Amino acid sequence: MLSALISSDGVGLQCHFALKYGIPNFTSIASNIKRFVALGLEVHITEFDFALENSGQLQQQGQVYQNLLNACITTPGCKSFQTWGFTDKYTWLGTSELPLPFDVSYQPKPAFEGMVKALQG
Repeated sequence: MLSALISSDGVGLQCHFALKYGIPNFTSIASNIKRFVALGLEVHITEFDFALENSGQLQQQGQVYQNLLNACITTPGCKSFQTWGFTDKYTWLGTSELPLPFDVSYQPKPAFEGMVKALQG
């Protein structure tokens, strides 16, 4: 796009991850953010969720939320971090996937706590 002189101010990363496919490589994600920033683009994480296979994996999910938000916070040029919804009650994946920071009763999960930890530094 840049070589064709097509103007763009930024890029959004859709981050729909699932534990059954493994833990994301946060170093690699941060490196990709840096590559886009080096091109003069802002980076926004626009659609983040992390699906689980069962509720016994909630602590792992919390760590993933914390690590991805931390990768954004600590990488200059990453300007936004958005989850793809906030409650498991209304998720495009189905409530059994448990992908979001609040459960079906709107109670915070370890994913929420992980984001708070990342924001607190």
